[in-house]
Amino acid sequence: MWWIELVTIITVFVIGLVGNVFVLIIVHAKNARKTVHGIFVTCLAVADLVLMCFDSPVSILKRFNVASEIFNCRIHLVVATTGYNAGLFTITSMAMHRCHIVTHPWRPKLKRKAALTWVSLIWLAAFILVISLIVVNKPTDNGCEEI
Repeated sequence: MWWIELVTIITVFVIGLVGNVFVLIIVHAKNARKTVHGIFVTCLAVADLVLMCFDSPVSILKRFNVASEIFNCRIHLVVATTGYNAGLFTITSMAMHRCHIVTHPWRPKLKRKAALTWVSLIWLAAFILVISLIVVNKPTDNGCEEI
């Protein structure tokens, strides 16, 4: 029943794409991008979009044996893993930020510039963690292989 898997992938892709685009539109329209929470939510939405836009289409193409092994090894794996890591690190950062605000209400809060720096470091760390994939994965006739 390959079509159930295909319908599920397409449904998740469309709902995720529309939902995250709406999040970006709402954050932009309400000028929430100027707040620390808005910066983290924007980062999370972008990370989800990166993951979905690279992972779902490739899953569909693999289903029909149309996917390029060079693209899968060199680009898809790196970008999808970077998006996954960035989303994971953003959620963790949001939890740490909220914990700090709740447990230390009188201490100085995180400022916008510091939040932008933090989000930049999140994306840098997410990419640094996949550099090893760039180095060791090589496309072969059978798919990706580590050398």
